[in-house]
Amino acid sequence: MTSFRIKNQEYELRPNLLKYFLLTSKSVFFSTLKEHVLEGSDWNRHRIFIDNKADVLFVAHLDTVQTPSFDKIKKGKIYGAGFDDRLGVMTAMHLVTVYGLKADILITDHEEKGKSTAQYHDLKEYNWIAEFDRMGGDVVTYDRDSKEFLKSIKTHFKRTGRGSFTDICMMETESCCMNIGIGYKFAHGVRSEVDIKEYLSQVNRFIAFYKDFKDTKFKITNPQGKNARGSYRMNYSNNYYCHNQYSGRYYDWKSKKWVDKKPKSLVCDFCKIEDKTARKYGEHTVCRDCLENVLNSYKRWITPYTQDELDYYQGYTGL
Repeated sequence: MTSFRIKNQEYELRPNLLKYFLLTSKSVFFSTLKEHVLEGSDWNRHRIFIDNKADVLFVAHLDTVQTPSFDKIKKGKIYGAGFDDRLGVMTAMHLVTVYGLKADILITDHEEKGKSTAQYHDLKEYNWIAEFDRMGGDVVTYDRDSKEFLKSIKTHFKRTGRGSFTDICMMETESCCMNIGIGYKFAHGVRSEVDIKEYLSQVNRFIAFYKDFKDTKFKITNPQGKNARGSYRMNYSNNYYCHNQYSGRYYDWKSKKWVDKKPKSLVCDFCKIEDKTARKYGEHTVCRDCLENVLNSYKRWITPYTQDELDYYQGYTGL
């Protein structure tokens, strides 16, 4: 099977290698890399950490929503399932082992359930941390950044975006973090795809970023991300006011800002009741009970959704 490369660019995508990373089971990964497995006897905490004594950390997760598959290559796209985040695992490993980028590698589990085993990892302070777990072609930081870090990102990447959750959101660190889009679409669908050109462009941009800033230490200075495991995704399941246990602040869903005092409850657009569980979802304010009714409707009537997907959505919304 042929490989793909952008003319005059360094990185190439090898479909056979991607196929291996997609079709190899989690248990085989943990068995093959057993000398790097931490807390291997505990399924809820296990993770793979390859310590290369580096100043940069690469992160990706092994778990997927759909059973990974490799279907076909057609018109510049690779079709299959499970690219989120087996493609990220392949990318992190490939950059270190083949292209010689010096970085430690953390491969986690249970990210799709919102319970990433990254939260149990004792991190040293890195210069910065990069994760490969994002669709499309942007970069997000989850507020775990600084003005200097964002400025540096913009020197190599076309655009930055706003993300919701990934492994780096659950890490306790003062190092700036970013999640790089790696060109896949329909991440949790039974039929997802990778735009080969977009993937190659993003990875080549990242290699250039790494070469320029691998020795630069970026420390979180953004007030919304400082000393916190992520930004607004934190503690949904146990705290409806979204209380940041590290900074002591609250997220106000009406003003969409972090505040020092506990905000007033919002009024649900559906039941018209002021409820402490109500939160903003796009243009609507929805309480927990109404959101649960919507999910139950999906369970009864929407057949394309598998039980794994429903479990994922429930975990994501904190039900």
